Amino acid sequence: MNKVFFGGVCALALTMGISRFTYTPLLPIMQSETLLGVASGGWLATIHYFGYLFGVLTTLKIVSLRSRELFYFFGLLMSVLSTYMMALAENFLLWSIARFIAGFSGSAGIIIGAGLVMQWITENTNQKPQMGKYFAGAGIGIVISALGSMLFTFFDFTWDYQWIAYGIIATILFLLAWAFRPKFKQEKKITTNSIHAQKKLISNQQFEKPKGLYKLLLMYFSSGFAFVINATFTVSIVKLTPEIQHLGDFVWLLVGLASVPSVLIWDKVESNFGMLNALCFAIAFHSISLFLNAFSSSFLILLIAAFLFGVSNLGIVSLTMTLAGRECPNNPGKEMARLTIAFAIALIIGPSIAASLAEIQGTYKFSLILSSLMLVIGIFLLLSREKELS
Repeated sequence: MNKVFFGGVCALALTMGISRFTYTPLLPIMQSETLLGVASGGWLATIHYFGYLFGVLTTLKIVSLRSRELFYFFGLLMSVLSTYMMALAENFLLWSIARFIAGFSGSAGIIIGAGLVMQWITENTNQKPQMGKYFAGAGIGIVISALGSMLFTFFDFTWDYQWIAYGIIATILFLLAWAFRPKFKQEKKITTNSIHAQKKLISNQQFEKPKGLYKLLLMYFSSGFAFVINATFTVSIVKLTPEIQHLGDFVWLLVGLASVPSVLIWDKVESNFGMLNALCFAIAFHSISLFLNAFSSSFLILLIAAFLFGVSNLGIVSLTMTLAGRECPNNPGKEMARLTIAFAIALIIGPSIAASLAEIQGTYKFSLILSSLMLVIGIFLLLSREKELS
């Protein structure tokens, strides 16, 4: 089981870490060395999440084990290629295509990969599926992106050489992820009648609306909006303060270092105190992080905010995906995808709004406050949903 989790960690470090999170420390570098502006930088992040949404929607149509495994392979491969694409030229159209492909590939890690690992655990062990170990891969990806940025800046790499260096790291992660992927026995051949029966069952599952679904979707939407504001602009927010702008990568590193063990801790909290309490506390920590970022430029306060963001952000994702996967054990990715659509829509909306406001006002304060309040609403939605289910 440890080998399967290791492969999953490498997959998520690639598809969410390298393919997505390297853009956070590279954004201010690209803005200083190329013609990329504040608003256009936000739009590139938005395009990335358009690709992610399209990928999530695609996963809803992928049913058979074989097709999920193929999607997983090509998603990992395209994450590598899209990283190299960013270095080819200083061209917004090229970057847009690369970010869209990277976003699309992200669904292979967070939806298909997570679903395959959870299905493997269900079929091969007697353990209750908990996905904290798997989602630690995203935190490891943040750490890699931060350490890489520090190292490449020390050696005075230009923006394009930094993307190439990250591409080499991505290649290594791809090889490890595929070598240690969850492996299943071949599906048995089934009759035509069985195929029709399976399609009918899948169709019924797609239209089935679990009780409290809309409140859960709204909660995850608010979490996605808050997540993308922090994930996209954490380094840029630090660099708005001249006295500490050189410490942006260090703050981002702290986010990653806090993220890695946090998902395992949230698994323990969920085991001891239940899913509702774990999710509410994780969301509350993220909300506090955003408020601190909004009202203080003190380096100490920014460090506390970064730590709280790191502790909470992947915990929310991991807990919500675990909750979704448990409701659909035969194809966990299906239920994960349904919830992730709401998350992905928020990811699309967030960066363009925040970047446009920042370019007009010269600050991210309004976006940070809005995100924090949305998270508070998310907590009330969870509490209301629990009351509805009881």
